[in-house]
Amino acid sequence: MESEPPLALLEALTRIFDVDANWLLLGPGDEPRYLHDTSAGRFLRVRAAIQTYATDAGVVLPLDRIDGLALSVTRQPVDHEAIILQAIRETVFLEAGRAP
Repeated sequence: MESEPPLALLEALTRIFDVDANWLLLGPGDEPRYLHDTSAGRFLRVRAAIQTYATDAGVVLPLDRIDGLALSVTRQPVDHEAIILQAIRETVFLEAGRAP
């Protein structure tokens, strides 16, 4: 019978290394699956997506608002990014009075 890792150890590894607990327990693969990716590359990609939504909707969003939205997305798990960006896109279009 295999023993389960102590929960405190699992919690510490997840918190310190920002690694998904399910990946620690189940895998798959040799590369860790991170909960959050706050890299500059992800931030710039998300920021560009939000800027594109605004441009497509005909809205001018202040840069600080775009940056704030992008930062809020990158603070969430990577697995949730697409859903969050879809909600932001819909909100931008609705603010512009247009259908997404």
